[in-house]
Amino acid sequence: MKKLLFFMSLGLICNVTLLKAQDIINPVGVTMSLPNNLNSPLISIVNGSGLSEFPSITATHENNSQDNALLYFNGVNVIDFDLGGNFDIEGFAFWNAIGSGGTNFGVKDVIISASEDGVNFTPIPGSPIEFAEATPAPLSPETFSFNAIAATHIRIRALNNHGESSFTGISEVAFIGTSQVIENVINPVSASSTLNAAGTDINNTINGVGLATFPSLSANHEPTNPVNSWISIDTTGDIDFDLGGTFLVDGLAFWNQNAGGPGPDGTSGINDILMYASDDGTNYTLIPGSPDAFAQVLTGDSPPELFAFPEVTASFIRIEVLNNHGDSMFTGFAEIAFSGIEVLSITDSVLADAISLYPNPANDLVTINNGSNSILDAIRVYDMNGRMIKQIQIREAGSDQTINVSDLSTGIYMIHIFSNEANVVKRLIKE
Repeated sequence: MKKLLFFMSLGLICNVTLLKAQDIINPVGVTMSLPNNLNSPLISIVNGSGLSEFPSITATHENNSQDNALLYFNGVNVIDFDLGGNFDIEGFAFWNAIGSGGTNFGVKDVIISASEDGVNFTPIPGSPIEFAEATPAPLSPETFSFNAIAATHIRIRALNNHGESSFTGISEVAFIGTSQVIENVINPVSASSTLNAAGTDINNTINGVGLATFPSLSANHEPTNPVNSWISIDTTGDIDFDLGGTFLVDGLAFWNQNAGGPGPDGTSGINDILMYASDDGTNYTLIPGSPDAFAQVLTGDSPPELFAFPEVTASFIRIEVLNNHGDSMFTGFAEIAFSGIEVLSITDSVLADAISLYPNPANDLVTINNGSNSILDAIRVYDMNGRMIKQIQIREAGSDQTINVSDLSTGIYMIHIFSNEANVVKRLIKE
């Protein structure tokens, strides 16, 4: 039996997030609303330049220069930080501007906001409304915390400074939070079985009843009973799941009958199986590498078994039940969910032929020409290390989309273009 804790690919179906350990989040990009007339590099306030160690939320910062801080002529400035992914942000460390000739040019009054798309921002409850005046170097950061908020971007609206009449500055910013792993959950739209039910509803196995969270590929299931699971009086037969569309299926999560019953110690849970895929709900083919048995679950509240296999195209999945774990009266299970992405009506190769970038190489603006009938939904820019540098919100569904890449460093980037029917990756050279 092949049983793996599997990685979920970037999602198109039902995206569910799991939290990792708290981490230091250094943004991958920075933009601001005011002109950068003082020519201090924006990236210097997130790349550790001037810090005694990096990454850190406790390191000290040296005196400012145009190479290790952001300096700009006075005015209300909107500074947006691209976090490079999806996070639950719980706080941040902030090093205000410092200088050998005085310390009163650091940012003072602020509004801190969060966004999940880089376009629509909402003020963060409990976030700071003022930064303290900096002290001479070495400068320790101010550290702030608030209730976790989901974000891909953070905005600091700097309203004024601590009194300097000409310019304002910031030394460094680092955020604190947890990254989110995306689960691509496929919940079947219906289920049926040749096994005779013992007064229970087979839809209990696909509707999340009994799960701590739904949809999910990882949540715990409470102790099983006839209301939150499916129970049959047979030990052999087929169970068919209609996925509600055509998908590339690459795994599943399975919650067996557990110690909640019926049957002692999960003995009514399904044991040996065969698993098949079908495009039409009539002709089924055995799935290579799919599980051939489910484990007996000896506890009540319990997590799923997770399985992965080479992806198969399927609209229906069949589980042929061969036996259970020993109970003489009942067979059943609690919940099932599959992992994968939808097969779309237009192929990626067709979209790839219809999409072009110009100019390429580019300096400032790049136009994405869409020669297909597909509506573009999102554009994401990745560096060659696979980090998302920026995400562009599509505001109009026209054939052409123009994006600003002037803030990108010289190099090669991968432009991921998502439509309502497919997606494609194009290479961009930034000069």
